[in-house]
Amino acid sequence: MDVGRVRTGKLLLLGIAVLLLLPANPLSAQERCDAASYEASRRAMKRIGERDVLLPITSIEWGVPDRWSFTARYIHQMNEDPGALVKHGVGISASPGTAGGRLAAGSYVLIVPGGKEFGFLIECRVVVLRTWGSPLETEADRTLAGVELRGSLMPLCNIGIGWYTQVSPSGGSSDPIVGVHFGLGL
Repeated sequence: MDVGRVRTGKLLLLGIAVLLLLPANPLSAQERCDAASYEASRRAMKRIGERDVLLPITSIEWGVPDRWSFTARYIHQMNEDPGALVKHGVGISASPGTAGGRLAAGSYVLIVPGGKEFGFLIECRVVVLRTWGSPLETEADRTLAGVELRGSLMPLCNIGIGWYTQVSPSGGSSDPIVGVHFGLGL
């Protein structure tokens, strides 16, 4: 008989029993706190609230495979506290260009020393890219999907690297490509 296996089984049964015995309706935050601390919590949550932002043009970029493009964004900021050193959120961006266009969704982390207007943005996102005209490193009229990692020294410049693989049926090469983008702005 394996003693370790018996102990693991007993611990698992004990864990399930504890979960079943937990109260179905735990006390609300207001019931656990007195009136003064509840009011302080409510004010703090209002100060660190969430916010939605639509940014019509955030950057102008040159890159592979879509050559020149500009980016428009919708972002949902998770914490709007002006004094926070680190802010985070999620976003959707559209980048139409001269030889292709990208539609991306992902999350970001913004590091803002001292709550100033200057900061560093790191973004990871999934991308669908459609080429047209004369793109670099691939053929026109292809749909590619992939991931991008971007960094931005706000509000000055940005750089991104992406890995894309073809998802549209074609007779051309279906090898994955690595794309890069350099731009001005966020």
